[in-house]
Amino acid sequence: LTDLGTYAQRAGALLAAETGSESAGDLARLLAALPAGTVGVTLNPGALIINGFSPLEAVAALGSQIVYVHAQDGVRDLAQGRGIEVQLGRGAADFPALLGALEEHGYRGDWTVVREKAENPLEEIGQAVSFLQSL
Repeated sequence: LTDLGTYAQRAGALLAAETGSESAGDLARLLAALPAGTVGVTLNPGALIINGFSPLEAVAALGSQIVYVHAQDGVRDLAQGRGIEVQLGRGAADFPALLGALEEHGYRGDWTVVREKAENPLEEIGQAVSFLQSL
């Protein structure tokens, strides 16, 4: 990862690990073992929720290392024993609180709407953009 991150920096890019499949603490420990600034974090609140983790805890643990945000939402489906993706603003992600927490850590970067299983992608992405603009 160090070599990839260093190469990305030389190429004018940034290597970022996306949150979701591991706890924020585990990811923070991995990043702490690397040279500072080599690898950043892409925060994905939906992926965190789907996998049983807290997006706000992730921002608290990784805030200064977050370089990009995926705007995705999710809920835990206890009947199925896993989480599912839902339309932005209709899940468990508290986007106003996330925005505030990110601002406290100095994040002023971009957000990309992520919707993997939309019935009407154009409409849902448009609604997601409107939702984010309303914050």
